[in-house]
Amino acid sequence: MPEKMTDKMRPCVKAALEDGAQNKDHLKKMTFAIIFELNRLNIEKSEIKMVLMEWNQKNYRKLTEGEAKRQLCDFVEWFFKHECKMSCNALNDYCLFPNGGCRFKPIPYQENIELPFSMLDAESFLMSERMPHGYLMACLLKILFKIQREKNARAIIYIGLRTLRARVLDEFRHDLDPKDILRALNKLEEEGFIRITHGERGTFSKRANGYTFQPWTRQQPIITHMCGNSETHYCVATKEAVSL
Repeated sequence: MPEKMTDKMRPCVKAALEDGAQNKDHLKKMTFAIIFELNRLNIEKSEIKMVLMEWNQKNYRKLTEGEAKRQLCDFVEWFFKHECKMSCNALNDYCLFPNGGCRFKPIPYQENIELPFSMLDAESFLMSERMPHGYLMACLLKILFKIQREKNARAIIYIGLRTLRARVLDEFRHDLDPKDILRALNKLEEEGFIRITHGERGTFSKRANGYTFQPWTRQQPIITHMCGNSETHYCVATKEAVSL
Protein backbone atom coordinates (compact mmCIF):
# COMPACT_ATOMS: atom_id res chain seq x y z
CA MET A 1 0.00 0.00 0.00
CA PRO A 2 1.18 3.55 -0.68
CA GLU A 3 2.56 5.23 2.44
CA LYS A 4 0.30 8.26 1.93
CA MET A 5 -2.71 5.96 2.10
CA THR A 6 -1.72 4.50 5.47
CA ASP A 7 -1.21 8.03 6.81
CA LYS A 8 -4.96 8.54 6.42
CA MET A 9 -5.73 5.62 8.73
CA ARG A 10 -6.38 5.90 12.45
CA PRO A 11 -2.99 5.91 14.23
CA CYS A 12 -3.69 2.79 16.28
CA VAL A 13 -4.72 0.85 13.16
CA LYS A 14 -1.76 2.11 11.14
CA ALA A 15 0.61 1.02 13.94
CA ALA A 16 -0.95 -2.44 14.08
CA LEU A 17 -0.72 -2.82 10.31
CA GLU A 18 2.95 -1.84 10.27
CA ASP A 19 4.08 -3.71 13.41
CA GLY A 20 1.69 -6.67 13.44
CA ALA A 21 -0.83 -7.89 16.02
CA GLN A 22 0.66 -8.43 19.47
CA ASN A 23 -1.84 -10.92 20.93
CA LYS A 24 -5.12 -12.71 20.22
CA ASP A 25 -7.41 -9.83 21.20
CA HIS A 26 -5.28 -7.34 19.27
CA LEU A 27 -5.44 -9.60 16.21
CA LYS A 28 -9.22 -9.94 16.39
CA LYS A 29 -9.94 -6.23 16.77
CA MET A 30 -7.34 -5.02 14.31
CA THR A 31 -8.45 -7.46 11.62
CA PHE A 32 -11.85 -5.81 11.78
CA ALA A 33 -10.32 -2.32 12.04
CA ILE A 34 -7.94 -2.76 9.11
CA ILE A 35 -10.75 -3.93 6.83
CA PHE A 36 -12.91 -1.02 7.95
CA GLU A 37 -10.17 1.56 7.41
CA LEU A 38 -9.16 0.23 3.99
CA ASN A 39 -12.78 0.11 2.90
CA ARG A 40 -13.22 3.69 4.14
CA LEU A 41 -10.27 4.65 1.92
CA ASN A 42 -11.99 2.98 -1.08
CA ILE A 43 -9.51 0.09 -1.37
CA GLU A 44 -10.88 -2.83 -3.40
CA LYS A 45 -11.76 -6.10 -1.64
CA SER A 46 -9.11 -8.06 -3.51
CA GLU A 47 -6.40 -5.62 -2.43
CA ILE A 48 -7.64 -5.67 1.16
CA LYS A 49 -7.19 -9.44 1.17
CA MET A 50 -3.64 -9.06 -0.12
CA VAL A 51 -2.86 -6.52 2.61
CA LEU A 52 -4.16 -8.91 5.27
CA MET A 53 -2.10 -11.80 3.91
CA GLU A 54 1.04 -9.64 4.08
CA TRP A 55 0.01 -8.43 7.55
CA ASN A 56 -0.21 -12.07 8.69
CA GLN A 57 3.55 -12.38 8.26
CA LYS A 58 4.14 -9.68 10.92
CA ASN A 59 1.73 -10.94 13.57
CA TYR A 60 2.67 -12.58 16.88
CA ARG A 61 1.46 -15.91 15.49
CA LYS A 62 1.67 -16.46 11.76
CA LEU A 63 -1.27 -18.38 10.34
CA THR A 64 -0.67 -20.92 7.64
CA GLU A 65 -1.74 -19.85 4.17
CA GLY A 66 -4.92 -21.92 4.42
CA GLU A 67 -5.77 -20.56 7.89
CA ALA A 68 -5.07 -17.00 6.75
CA LYS A 69 -7.42 -17.37 3.80
CA ARG A 70 -10.19 -18.76 6.02
CA GLN A 71 -9.75 -16.43 8.99
CA LEU A 72 -8.71 -13.24 7.22
CA CYS A 73 -9.79 -13.30 3.59
CA ASP A 74 -13.16 -14.96 4.22
CA PHE A 75 -13.77 -12.39 6.95
CA VAL A 76 -13.44 -9.63 4.33
CA GLU A 77 -16.39 -11.15 2.44
CA TRP A 78 -18.42 -11.39 5.66
CA PHE A 79 -17.56 -7.77 6.51
CA PHE A 80 -18.81 -6.44 3.18
CA LYS A 81 -21.90 -8.63 3.19
CA HIS A 82 -23.03 -7.24 6.55
CA GLU A 83 -21.87 -3.64 5.81
CA CYS A 84 -20.04 -3.49 9.14
CA LYS A 85 -19.06 -0.28 10.93
CA MET A 86 -16.50 0.40 13.64
CA SER A 87 -16.08 3.28 16.06
CA CYS A 88 -13.10 4.32 18.17
CA ASN A 89 -14.83 2.96 21.28
CA ALA A 90 -13.98 -0.60 20.21
CA LEU A 91 -10.28 0.35 20.04
CA ASN A 92 -9.94 2.23 23.33
CA ASP A 93 -7.51 -0.34 24.72
CA TYR A 94 -5.11 0.34 21.85
CA CYS A 95 -5.51 4.09 21.51
CA LEU A 96 -2.16 5.87 21.08
CA PHE A 97 -3.62 9.17 22.32
CA PRO A 98 -5.71 8.30 25.40
CA ASN A 99 -5.52 11.89 26.67
CA GLY A 100 -6.64 13.45 23.41
CA GLY A 101 -4.85 14.43 20.24
CA CYS A 102 -6.18 11.84 17.82
CA ARG A 103 -8.26 13.58 15.15
CA PHE A 104 -10.39 10.46 14.76
CA LYS A 105 -11.39 10.21 18.41
CA PRO A 106 -14.64 12.09 19.11
CA ILE A 107 -14.58 14.80 21.77
CA PRO A 108 -16.61 13.75 24.83
CA TYR A 109 -19.77 15.77 25.31
CA GLN A 110 -19.42 18.49 27.93
CA GLU A 111 -22.50 18.71 30.10
CA ASN A 112 -21.59 22.00 31.76
CA ILE A 113 -20.05 24.49 29.35
CA GLU A 114 -19.61 27.76 31.20
CA LEU A 115 -18.75 31.26 30.09
CA PRO A 116 -15.62 32.94 31.54
CA PHE A 117 -17.87 35.84 32.59
CA SER A 118 -21.43 36.46 33.79
CA MET A 119 -23.92 36.75 30.95
CA LEU A 120 -26.20 38.81 33.19
CA ASP A 121 -23.40 41.31 33.94
CA ALA A 122 -22.43 41.44 30.28
CA GLU A 123 -26.01 42.06 29.12
CA SER A 124 -26.54 44.73 31.78
CA PHE A 125 -23.31 46.49 30.78
CA LEU A 126 -24.05 46.41 27.04
CA MET A 127 -27.68 47.52 27.39
CA SER A 128 -26.85 50.41 29.73
CA GLU A 129 -23.48 51.63 28.50
CA ARG A 130 -23.01 50.54 24.89
CA MET A 131 -26.28 51.46 23.19
CA PRO A 132 -27.33 51.67 20.37
CA HIS A 133 -25.02 48.73 19.45
CA GLY A 134 -25.29 47.09 22.86
CA TYR A 135 -28.55 45.24 22.13
CA LEU A 136 -27.16 43.48 19.06
CA MET A 137 -23.90 42.78 20.87
CA ALA A 138 -25.83 41.09 23.69
CA CYS A 139 -27.85 39.07 21.16
CA LEU A 140 -24.68 37.85 19.47
CA LEU A 141 -23.12 36.84 22.80
CA LYS A 142 -26.19 34.72 23.58
CA ILE A 143 -26.17 33.15 20.12
CA LEU A 144 -22.44 32.34 20.23
CA PHE A 145 -22.82 30.72 23.65
CA LYS A 146 -25.82 28.71 22.45
CA ILE A 147 -23.87 27.52 19.41
CA GLN A 148 -20.92 26.56 21.63
CA ARG A 149 -23.21 24.29 23.65
CA GLU A 150 -24.97 22.90 20.57
CA LYS A 151 -21.67 22.01 18.88
CA ASN A 152 -19.97 20.91 22.08
CA ALA A 153 -17.16 23.35 21.25
CA ARG A 154 -14.47 23.38 23.92
CA ALA A 155 -12.90 26.73 23.08
CA ILE A 156 -13.29 27.89 19.49
CA ILE A 157 -16.74 28.48 18.00
CA TYR A 158 -16.76 28.32 14.21
CA ILE A 159 -19.57 30.20 12.48
CA GLY A 160 -20.00 32.41 9.43
CA LEU A 161 -21.71 35.78 9.13
CA ARG A 162 -24.56 34.34 7.08
CA THR A 163 -25.35 31.80 9.77
CA LEU A 164 -25.17 34.45 12.48
CA ARG A 165 -27.51 36.68 10.48
CA ALA A 166 -29.95 33.78 10.10
CA ARG A 167 -29.80 33.01 13.84
CA VAL A 168 -30.48 36.65 14.74
CA LEU A 169 -33.51 36.61 12.44
CA ASP A 170 -34.75 33.28 13.78
CA GLU A 171 -34.22 33.93 17.49
CA PHE A 172 -34.66 37.70 17.81
CA ARG A 173 -36.76 38.54 14.72
CA HIS A 174 -34.31 41.11 13.32
CA ASP A 175 -33.24 40.94 9.67
CA LEU A 176 -29.94 42.81 9.73
CA ASP A 177 -27.35 43.80 7.20
CA PRO A 178 -24.20 41.62 7.49
CA LYS A 179 -22.23 44.84 8.04
CA ASP A 180 -24.17 45.43 11.26
CA ILE A 181 -23.36 41.89 12.42
CA LEU A 182 -19.70 42.38 11.61
CA ARG A 183 -19.58 45.76 13.34
CA ALA A 184 -21.11 44.30 16.50
CA LEU A 185 -18.64 41.39 16.48
CA ASN A 186 -15.72 43.78 16.17
CA LYS A 187 -17.06 45.85 19.06
CA LEU A 188 -17.38 42.69 21.18
CA GLU A 189 -13.73 41.97 20.48
CA GLU A 190 -12.76 45.54 21.33
CA GLU A 191 -14.63 45.30 24.65
CA GLY A 192 -12.80 42.05 25.48
CA PHE A 193 -15.77 39.63 25.35
CA ILE A 194 -14.46 37.57 22.43
CA ARG A 195 -11.34 37.11 20.37
CA ILE A 196 -11.28 36.22 16.68
CA THR A 197 -8.90 33.26 16.70
CA HIS A 198 -9.42 32.11 13.10
CA GLY A 199 -10.27 34.14 10.03
CA GLU A 200 -9.70 37.79 9.29
CA ARG A 201 -11.14 40.66 11.25
CA GLY A 202 -13.46 42.84 9.18
CA THR A 203 -13.91 40.49 6.20
CA PHE A 204 -16.95 39.02 4.49
CA SER A 205 -15.43 35.75 3.32
CA LYS A 206 -17.69 32.70 3.06
CA ARG A 207 -15.43 30.73 5.38
CA ALA A 208 -16.46 30.59 9.01
CA ASN A 209 -14.47 32.56 11.51
CA GLY A 210 -13.44 31.14 14.88
CA TYR A 211 -14.42 32.97 18.05
CA THR A 212 -13.22 32.37 21.61
CA PHE A 213 -14.80 33.84 24.74
CA GLN A 214 -12.45 35.95 26.88
CA PRO A 215 -12.50 36.42 30.70
CA TRP A 216 -14.23 39.80 30.59
CA THR A 217 -14.95 41.68 33.82
CA ARG A 218 -17.01 44.81 34.23
CA GLN A 219 -14.90 47.77 35.26
CA GLN A 220 -16.11 49.37 38.46
CA PRO A 221 -15.83 53.14 39.00
CA ILE A 222 -13.44 54.08 41.80
CA ILE A 223 -13.21 57.26 43.90
CA THR A 224 -10.26 59.42 42.86
CA HIS A 225 -10.74 62.52 45.07
CA MET A 226 -13.30 64.70 46.81
CA CYS A 227 -14.96 67.32 44.61
CA GLY A 228 -16.61 69.42 47.29
CA ASN A 229 -17.38 69.84 50.95
CA SER A 230 -20.30 67.42 50.93
CA GLU A 231 -19.45 63.79 51.62
CA THR A 232 -21.91 62.77 48.91
CA HIS A 233 -20.01 64.50 46.10
CA TYR A 234 -17.14 62.50 44.63
CA CYS A 235 -15.14 62.55 41.43
CA VAL A 236 -14.92 59.05 39.97
CA ALA A 237 -13.14 57.41 37.10
CA THR A 238 -12.90 53.94 35.69
CA LYS A 239 -9.80 51.86 36.33
CA GLU A 240 -8.92 52.26 32.66
CA ALA A 241 -9.09 56.07 32.94
CA VAL A 242 -6.91 56.02 36.05
CA SER A 243 -4.24 53.94 34.31
CA LEU A 244 -4.11 56.49 31.50
